[in-house]
Amino acid sequence: MNNITETEEIFEEWFNELEGFSYRSERFWDDFYYASRSGDTKSMTNWLKTAFQVGYDAAQKSYGGTQ
Repeated sequence: MNNITETEEIFEEWFNELEGFSYRSERFWDDFYYASRSGDTKSMTNWLKTAFQVGYDAAQKSYGGTQ
């Protein structure tokens, strides 16, 4: 399996994972719908920042930092 396919599969598993009482994807699409209707992009920016931070922290833990 190539890295792109593997990464896509891992993402799909993560995105559709059950968190508490709903799936992560359901929460994302609810926020996305709200942002598109209201013009309030803060919730989507928070999603992106959080996803970045989690990925960054995981890389720091796995690879020992950037310095």
